[in-house]
Amino acid sequence: MLSREKILSQQPANQKTDSNQSNLEAAYQRLRGAIIRQEYKPGAIISQVRLANQLGVSRTPLREAMRLLEREGLLVAEHNRRVRIADMSITDMEELYALRLSIEPVALRVSAPLLTSNEYGRLHQLLNEMDILMRREDVDEWEKAHREFHLLLVSHAGNRSVKLISDLSDHAERYRRRFISQGATRWSASADDHKTILSHCEKGDAAAAAVSLAHHYARTSLSLLLAHDPTHEPTTIRSALRMVIGEPAP
Repeated sequence: MLSREKILSQQPANQKTDSNQSNLEAAYQRLRGAIIRQEYKPGAIISQVRLANQLGVSRTPLREAMRLLEREGLLVAEHNRRVRIADMSITDMEELYALRLSIEPVALRVSAPLLTSNEYGRLHQLLNEMDILMRREDVDEWEKAHREFHLLLVSHAGNRSVKLISDLSDHAERYRRRFISQGATRWSASADDHKTILSHCEKGDAAAAAVSLAHHYARTSLSLLLAHDPTHEPTTIRSALRMVIGEPAP
């Protein structure tokens, strides 16, 4: 995927202004966030003219932002030049969580021993915030705290790993929102998993924390799969979990 900086570097010199870069970044972030939060329905056709008006930017930075989102897999350009929001599917969701299962537990094993006392303090604070937001059923604010919690856990794994994990987390948020909206039981199960993962880290057992994280993602993805297609066989998820935990997956 081309980075935002790469796309800007390919623009003509007279377009390389701070204003253009600011408009591109604003359009990219606002549109990306709206897609992830499902403010636009998956599969919906979007109008560049309407979007430009809504975002308050000109068509040029909007087109470049849409190119980035197309390369990221959140937008799909069709043959007739229409652009639509990427569909959500069982296959895509399973692939996302299989990737997270394969990558994030390894990053946690590397990062956990390097977490500082201040970082552990912040992790506990985030758990408390998530408990409060869970009771309020405030999905948007819960997602912010949830995202920070998971990224802080792996923050010492290296920039490349953290960036990849962050991107996968954002893409998975579209599916995760469906999971946590299924009722109090789902929220509670997620909270228990987070507390278990953090407890293992504090006890110095990074291996157990990694296994707990893998099970956490497996439970989330398998619950989603069961809710949306009980006949689907989650071969990819089971293979990823078996690879991480080194034993037959349930």
